[in-house]
Amino acid sequence: MIRLSLVIVSVGMMISASVSAATKDKAAKSQKENAPVAASPECTVSIQAVEGMKFADSNGKDLKEIKIPEKCRTQVIQFNLEDKAAAPKIAMGHNLVIHEQAKQAVIVADALKAGPAAEYLPTTKDGVLGHTRTLGPNEKDSIVINAGSFKKGTDYAYVCTFVGHNAVMNGKIIFVK
Repeated sequence: MIRLSLVIVSVGMMISASVSAATKDKAAKSQKENAPVAASPECTVSIQAVEGMKFADSNGKDLKEIKIPEKCRTQVIQFNLEDKAAAPKIAMGHNLVIHEQAKQAVIVADALKAGPAAEYLPTTKDGVLGHTRTLGPNEKDSIVINAGSFKKGTDYAYVCTFVGHNAVMNGKIIFVK
């Protein structure tokens, strides 16, 4: 009886180890397949949050619209945000929310309702293509938007949803030929 129990335990351990190894292999394969694809340089947008509650381009110029090549609609697009402002995150954090323009008011209201516990980030997914985390001085974050997410016939925009910022830290995303 003891021998039979040992055999059953041994077989059970072998089956468990085999299933565990297969599960790990499947998870590793899934991670490879779902790994983000790097955006090409022309489909990568770098933005700074600067003093005076403004978004700026890499030259420090006030940014009210982002122009992206039309061909990027069918490619991965990456948005990089760097907080260059000096105020601490708790008082003057910055984030970047990429969204359908028509839904901006609802998205901002949702983020404000979420409040400081959620770092004033929207909880709704409706109309939101992606967002960074809320940043403090000298922090960086990126958003990778999947190919095909920007649909023709829909207007897109970006906004900072930190309390009080949305009125001035916003702009349009324009696809150009």
